[in-house]
Amino acid sequence: MARLPKSVAIVVALSLFAFWTTQARAADVVRGHITSVATEEYEFTMTDLTGKEWRFQLGENAIIQACDRAMVEELLTPDGQVKWGELLQTLLGGKRVSRKHAMELGDLRMGDAVTATYMTLDKQLIALEVCVKRD
Repeated sequence: MARLPKSVAIVVALSLFAFWTTQARAADVVRGHITSVATEEYEFTMTDLTGKEWRFQLGENAIIQACDRAMVEELLTPDGQVKWGELLQTLLGGKRVSRKHAMELGDLRMGDAVTATYMTLDKQLIALEVCVKRD
């Protein structure tokens, strides 16, 4: 049986690590307000704080939850940058959504303040997590 040299194994491991970290860093965060919801297409549209319109496809394992300010700020540094470790822990199931905070796409209403964590895949925005804040 042929054995692979250690250098090949190291290169493969480093390649997988690089792939994993670039995929994880592809996620970003945007804040704004819901402008429309299409439950049949699993899509929603929001306008960010600068007025730019964003159209999202809901990811297969996306989490929609009612969030208070503290829950949203857990994922952001004081200057608005994403805390990648916290985000990865959330996306990989390290944080559970309690039943009282869990929501469905159809629960979103026009005007809801939202923070969407998303990634871009084939020029389409895929929502991974949506935090909804209602007054």
